[in-house]
Amino acid sequence: MCNFVEVIKKCEHATGSGAKKTIQSALEMADLTTRQLIIYAISPYAVFGVKQFQMPTAKQCVAGGDINKFLNLLDALASRILTGDAARNAVSTTLAEYDFELATYLARVIDKDLRLGASATTINKAWAD
Repeated sequence: MCNFVEVIKKCEHATGSGAKKTIQSALEMADLTTRQLIIYAISPYAVFGVKQFQMPTAKQCVAGGDINKFLNLLDALASRILTGDAARNAVSTTLAEYDFELATYLARVIDKDLRLGASATTINKAWAD
């Protein structure tokens, strides 16, 4: 199971003098899917081309969506298979398949702003293996 939200929350709440160490330890516990999502978000080479999309409301969101469908959507956006209105509709439809909290954090991947409080260098140090 993907622990994406848990890892991002731990990084967000890291403050004070030990924040960098806390962020690194949170990133070290990330599973492969979470790492893939974070890499998509920080990579300057993955451009999704979708700036404005309709974020689904809490009532529209349902739990239980397969995270691989979101990863496939990111691939389609990055390779420009989906563009324009089709891309916006696909993003909104796909995000509606997840619970509202996860959908909100996944939208940050598309926005390429995870709000981690960490740079790519910190992430690379945590995943040096």
